Amino acid sequence: SVLNSLRLDELRVGLNLTEPFIGWHVRLHVQDELRIGKCPNIEQHLQALRLVARRYKLKKVFVASDDPEVVQKAQQLCPELEFSSNLAFDRSVLSQCS
Repeated sequence: SVLNSLRLDELRVGLNLTEPFIGWHVRLHVQDELRIGKCPNIEQHLQALRLVARRYKLKKVFVASDDPEVVQKAQQLCPELEFSSNLAFDRSVLSQCS
């Protein structure tokens, strides 16, 4: 609906996502998955992000993670991309966009 579109637009502006970006959902601390090799490490994630960024000529990456260190580590390992997130984001806002 139009109302939902307006809410999503407000959300994007509030998160500084007004231009095309890559969305990256990260759960690096799923220990059992990491231990048995089913979960990629951050370097593998970044390799895939670089490929997508190059292919689509994008620089911005929005990180959805509950781990505050992910953005810092990603920026350190992949300085050619601009990483951002909003750990303080109130997820209850999303329930209004159904």
